[in-house]
Amino acid sequence: MTASPRAPLGSAAIALTALAVGAGALLLVARRGGGPRVDAAAIASALRGARRPLAAERVERACAQRAGCSCAAVAASAALDQGLSVEARAVIAATRKACGQELDGHRAEAAAREGALEDAERWASATLARQPANAHAHQALALRAHAQGDLDLAARHARAAIQAGRGASAHQLTGLVAFAKGDLVTAEASFRAMVAEDASDSGAHFNLGVVHQGLKRYGPAREAYLRALALDPDRADARHNLVWLTLEAGALAEARHHLDRLAASAPGDPRLGGLRAAVDRASGAGRALNAPPAPAP
Repeated sequence: MTASPRAPLGSAAIALTALAVGAGALLLVARRGGGPRVDAAAIASALRGARRPLAAERVERACAQRAGCSCAAVAASAALDQGLSVEARAVIAATRKACGQELDGHRAEAAAREGALEDAERWASATLARQPANAHAHQALALRAHAQGDLDLAARHARAAIQAGRGASAHQLTGLVAFAKGDLVTAEASFRAMVAEDASDSGAHFNLGVVHQGLKRYGPAREAYLRALALDPDRADARHNLVWLTLEAGALAEARHHLDRLAASAPGDPRLGGLRAAVDRASGAGRALNAPPAPAP
C-alpha cells in the first residue's frame, strides 16, 4: 500500500500556512504625539492565541526596547510570518507618513503573498536599489518567482533573504523549493532551521515530518507529526499523515486511533472516506495489529 503524504505547507503556491487569527485582530496601530505606536500587547496576545508564544515574546522584547518605526517593522514581520498580509499592510499604511520608505520591503512581501506579483516586483526592486540586503524585498522576489514556477530564481532570492536575516519564513520557502525539486536533504536542513528558530511552530515540525516520511524514516516522521499535534491539536494534515504512516508500517491499531481522532476533530474532512477504506482493506488482508515499526535509518 502506498500513498503520498500531504506536501509541506507554507508557500504562496502550495497553501500558505495561515493561523486562525481573526482579520484585524493581530496588529493595532495608533498615532500619539505625531508618531506611530504599535500596540505590542495586542499583537503578543494574538500571537499567543495562534499558539506562537516565542514570536509573541520577540515582539514584546523588541517593542519594549524600541518604539515607533522599529517596533512597527517587527510587528509587520510577525504578521507576514503568519501569512497575515492584510494586517501587515495595515501597519505599513498607518506608519507610512512617519516611517517613509523604511517598510517598503515589508510592503513588497505583503503584495507577493497576496498574489499582486507586479506590485511586489516593482516595490522590491526599488527597495533593493536603495538597500541591496533588504531581507523582505528578497523574500518578495523569492515568493514571486516561486509563484511563477521559477524554482532556481526563488531559491536564489530565498538564500539572499536568509543571509539578510529574514529567518524562518525564508528557510521555509527554501525548504519548499527543495522539496518540489526532490532535494529532500536540503528540504530537511531548511525545516530544521525553522524549528531551531521557533520550536513552537507546528508547521515547521509538520514539514519536517513530511521530509522524514519521504525518506522512509518512520520513527522521526512519527515524532515530528506528534510534536506538530502537541503544538496545534487541530492540525488535520498531521493527523492524516499519521494514519498513512502507521498504516504502511503495519501498526493498524495506531492507524485506527489517528483515523478516529481525525474524524472527531474534522468530521467534514473529505479525506476520511479514503482513509477508512484503506484501513479497512489492511485489516481485511489480515495484517498484524501493532506490528513493529519500520526501523529508521
